Amino acid sequence: MKKSKILALTLSAISTGILISCAKPAQTDNNQTEATDGTKVTDNNTVATNEVKNSQQAEAIESQAINISPEQETAYLTHVANDMIVPTYNKAVAESQLFHNLVNEMCQSGVVSVEQIAELRRQWLVLATTWAKAEAINFGPATENMNNLFINYFPDERKVVHRSVKELIADSPNITPEQFVDQSAIVQGLPALEDILYTNDSLDVAQCNYVISASSELNRRLSDIAEQWKVNSNTLLDTANPKIGMNQYFNGLLFYIENLKSTGVDKPLALTSKKKGHVPAHIAGQSQAIIQAKLDMLQQLLADQHLLTLIKGDKKSVELLDEATASIEEAKKQLVTLPADITTAEKANQQVLYDNLTNTTKVLKRGILPLFGVQIGFNSTDGD
Repeated sequence: MKKSKILALTLSAISTGILISCAKPAQTDNNQTEATDGTKVTDNNTVATNEVKNSQQAEAIESQAINISPEQETAYLTHVANDMIVPTYNKAVAESQLFHNLVNEMCQSGVVSVEQIAELRRQWLVLATTWAKAEAINFGPATENMNNLFINYFPDERKVVHRSVKELIADSPNITPEQFVDQSAIVQGLPALEDILYTNDSLDVAQCNYVISASSELNRRLSDIAEQWKVNSNTLLDTANPKIGMNQYFNGLLFYIENLKSTGVDKPLALTSKKKGHVPAHIAGQSQAIIQAKLDMLQQLLADQHLLTLIKGDKKSVELLDEATASIEEAKKQLVTLPADITTAEKANQQVLYDNLTNTTKVLKRGILPLFGVQIGFNSTDGD
């Protein structure tokens, strides 16, 4: 089962599409082309109509950069690092440590019972939703050396996690945390732990050894990320060059919502194209909880009082931020009406959620980012 680290990393990158830098417009079964905002167009008249509609929407929310001094940007970024990013990572570390301690406690006898595994599942979900919030920080240590893949190998489009975890346990029933370090991202992190916890009613000795090792390595990786932010927050957010810091931070938020909309909702539910991948926490049947956590985090970051201070009461700017947070709130209201596993919801209700996420993306891209003078980088899942 054990592969070379280079091969493992390459397979992980290919499987999640990281090596793809651009893509053609998605083709549907009836030769429809998917537009960047999720609208399907079928003929020249429809194309023209959609172009007019999109132009009107863009004009309605289009903004121009307001005057913010470098000192103000630096102060804001320092606040983001110290009061938003570091606590979020610290929370992930704390929940990871709780999960690892729970595993150690329950595996002392060598077997985890039905009742005990239910408790492990509950703590896994707390940890998974906590990490879902931390994924809003789409730069820095979490993305270096593919840390994000080792923590959350998502989506598992090739369906290799279950088989790989099973093979590792069979090949290395006595695996230790020290031996586990060099294993592939496929068998590490939250999805692999989700698989073993939710596809078994109890755990035997070999499975316990695996879960102990996997949870130990996950906690080590999260702790390292949190420590780097604690020590080097100003450098990581580039507060000395606030324009760069603002760009990477806000582009990270844009990627966060676009990736949720596209990879987490649209593709696995086949709303605008053929089905691809799966929703978050699909084995656990807890996709609603993960999406809820991401929307909560985005809303928290955009409703931050320090961000409002930057716009100095500018009426248009306040309206844009209000529109963004209101759009997120609408998505959250729709989400709570869906079942825990959103794949079982009616297609029309899934579409409403997707439309709300699309609107949030538009407000961020055409309103919020330009407002703060942010240049949109090539990290958009919409292909911009």
